[in-house]
Amino acid sequence: MRPTILIVDDHAGFRDAARALLQAEGFDVVGEAVDGVEALGEVQRLTPDVVLLDIQLPGLDGFAVAERLAAAGSPSEVVLISSREASSYGPRLAGAAARGFLAKADLSGVALARLLAQRRVAGVEQVGVGALARAPDSPADLVELSQPEQVGSLDDQ
Repeated sequence: MRPTILIVDDHAGFRDAARALLQAEGFDVVGEAVDGVEALGEVQRLTPDVVLLDIQLPGLDGFAVAERLAAAGSPSEVVLISSREASSYGPRLAGAAARGFLAKADLSGVALARLLAQRRVAGVEQVGVGALARAPDSPADLVELSQPEQVGSLDDQ
């Protein structure tokens, strides 16, 4: 079973490119949303494994959406994305209610799978141990994980 993903971005061109890239690299894109409010509804309706969430959204930004999903107990893994580098967000990114961050320019199925395979230990991302002691080579490898905690270039339009 391929990991399911919801893409949340206000740029249709990016959503289309991300969908094509991630589906070709082993993910099942089950939906899209254009803003934070729509994202909250789609996560509840679709319950994706992963929410690929742009930080810069109209209305509720990605940080606020991630916080609301965490407060609601959503099982979806949130991965924040942006056309900016992580350093642009400073401590706000480090304290975000998200699995991690990928710059849009670095987005690929392999990069996303590696991020999802890492786990946080005292605020530091580390590769999981146990059933999978390395980052997976493909998103399909994520299915082989026995415990949830073990669990390219696109620009803004």
